[in-house]
Amino acid sequence: MDKIKVLLTQDIKSLGKAGDIVEVSRGYARNYLFLKNLAKEATQSIIDEYEKMKIANKKKEEKRMAEAKVLAQKLASTKIEIKARMGENNKFYGAITSKDVANKLKEMGFEFDPKQITFEGAKVPGEYEAKIRVYPGIFSTVKLSVEGVLD
Repeated sequence: MDKIKVLLTQDIKSLGKAGDIVEVSRGYARNYLFLKNLAKEATQSIIDEYEKMKIANKKKEEKRMAEAKVLAQKLASTKIEIKARMGENNKFYGAITSKDVANKLKEMGFEFDPKQITFEGAKVPGEYEAKIRVYPGIFSTVKLSVEGVLD
């Protein structure tokens, strides 16, 4: 059977991930992979181009990771003070949530989606901690001081 080397341009469950060079039958490559733009024939120039791109992407990823670590350290030394209205029974009218933490961080110049913040919520005044996913695999903890303000 006639085989050909192809460079995958997209992840294919049965073959591999984008950027992998795999050997498949010529018919499968021509009639399926090439038609659906899932792969390119692995000529030397295409292989070299993808290798350069992989190196560039790796450098970008390392740079983002280093920046995320610096941001995580900055957040770890940050203390947030949140004031909320509460009733006479020393409970807030609504719980303090990760959305409130995200809004307070935004005021301080940090941009985070509430989904990146793990916080169980606060219903009474006190000291709390919120865990923030700064980057995949990099987390930081922010200390919160939640105060109640009587109506």
